[in-house]
Amino acid sequence: MYDEPEIPFSTWTRQPGFSNGSFVDGSFTVQDSFVCSVDNFILENIEEAVNRLSFNNLYVSNVTYRPATDPKNHVIINLTYSRSSSSGYSTAKDGVPEYSIDDSGIEIPIDAQKNDGSLYFTQYRTCHNYMLAAKTGQTTPPWWSTATDRINSDVNFRWIKEPSELPGEDWVILKDKTKRIESVPVPSPVVNEKIWYQSYSQACAKKRIVGAIVTPPKTFGESGEWMVVGSAVDRDGKRWVCHSRFQNAPEWDSDYLKN
Repeated sequence: MYDEPEIPFSTWTRQPGFSNGSFVDGSFTVQDSFVCSVDNFILENIEEAVNRLSFNNLYVSNVTYRPATDPKNHVIINLTYSRSSSSGYSTAKDGVPEYSIDDSGIEIPIDAQKNDGSLYFTQYRTCHNYMLAAKTGQTTPPWWSTATDRINSDVNFRWIKEPSELPGEDWVILKDKTKRIESVPVPSPVVNEKIWYQSYSQACAKKRIVGAIVTPPKTFGESGEWMVVGSAVDRDGKRWVCHSRFQNAPEWDSDYLKN
């Protein structure tokens, strides 16, 4: 059976010899042509047709129209269906989400703490990224290489970042930082959710709230907590797509973020 695109409107009549197609340079193209009376030629109808018509994963990419010479008082409308290999138009079904995952990592301070107060990096020591300042004449204390915070009850010592923070002229840098880093990149997967619709309002209804703690329907086996870090609605060919992004972390601070 010869498969053809639908006739957009009951007042349009398909021209003899149409529809027809071709496959050139890796791309299918289908041409269709119709005639209708001038009274039934409404530009808004053409725009509506362009937004909804498809044929075997091809979409209306071009529309031309001109007055007909026979019969008079009629208009000929030509539609071109195509989908080049570089168009990027999705063939996903309306309302059915698609998921993908990527990971660009996230920078975490080496002295970061979890919500329960424990260290994110258990190997962290304060001497890694802080200098130990001391009053003149002091010797290195035994806790210098094992301390994991800056809490210090000995008034003769103080953890500082830079020499400019020395409390006074009778203070010196007793021990320098042992490392020259402040943060390190760690894995932080991002799940991308895309949902396509014919109408803009349907796509907008699927937007997520940025900052919300939400686990995506598909996590690709990743544990931890997820936060919505982006959600937008854009054109994709003849349809609208809602694209939301969920970023993973061992935990997000629920005191500031929404569930």
